[in-house]
Amino acid sequence: MVTAVLARVMRAHSRLSPPTATRRASAALGESLAEKPLFEAPRILPGLVAKENVLVLLGSNPGSESLRADLSLWDLRAMMALKGGINAIRPQTLVDIVDVEFKPGVRPNPDTRKARPELFDERVSVCSIGSPRACWASESIMSEMFGVPAFGEPDKTLPFHFVWSSKIENLPPSTFAVPVASVKGLEGADARALSLKGARGLKVGRRVYVAKTARGRWKSYGVIVSQRRATGQVFLVLAGLSAPATLGTALALVKKSTGTLPEPAENGGHGPVRWAVIEATGEDEGGPWDARKVEEFEVVHTELHHGADGRLHR
Repeated sequence: MVTAVLARVMRAHSRLSPPTATRRASAALGESLAEKPLFEAPRILPGLVAKENVLVLLGSNPGSESLRADLSLWDLRAMMALKGGINAIRPQTLVDIVDVEFKPGVRPNPDTRKARPELFDERVSVCSIGSPRACWASESIMSEMFGVPAFGEPDKTLPFHFVWSSKIENLPPSTFAVPVASVKGLEGADARALSLKGARGLKVGRRVYVAKTARGRWKSYGVIVSQRRATGQVFLVLAGLSAPATLGTALALVKKSTGTLPEPAENGGHGPVRWAVIEATGEDEGGPWDARKVEEFEVVHTELHHGADGRLHR
């Protein structure tokens, strides 16, 4: 019936210019092109599985046994949420896992192409799970997407930065992290809370989203960062201020609208970077183990970042 209605409307408007006829035809069906464009860019997950091979990178710590590596249970949960979303779109997608070993006191190689050549295999898309302090591959992949050096001084052209307390364990420098002192006086900033041991936040422009825990409830933030490369690969990073927040980013990617993933540039360059801020909240039942639960996750901010000149476009 819808097809017949559309055919009649189009015949009645056959003498109109194509844009005008199309707008009126769409209006006859109760929707406008502003609400539902004809050629909408694909969302992130469909773009990720277009290659039918996805490489997932997880941070790991060497175990007490020489042949064992310990992975975060939260990161594994995030990976399973991601895999569930992948299977819903393309069940035949091959998902492979690579652990990225954390080596205390060792600064990672900032040359991503030499340190991790597997990321640039044109046959696969790549997802890194965890913030740069949990999975060093996230730093490497984001540096490629934004065109900045990895493991360097904070880059002011970036649209967001992690804020980690100086009292957190000694880690390699991150181009995507700023010290607590740099956020004093900004909107939403709580310098006293961020000065506490283990405190953390996410700086976006002149606003700082601060992770908080009170009376058995917790709130934290994370980012989803993605880009379609000139080769057709998709680079994706799911990075939370905390492990549950990383799970929240994966759940938001699968279940929420986190924006479209534009095509590569017509001149053969990479596409713009799509990034989104995720707020995750839940309950902490306490006890001798990690009893936090992720109950809600919302997209609180999303933008496109074009080029290395720092321009931001909503």
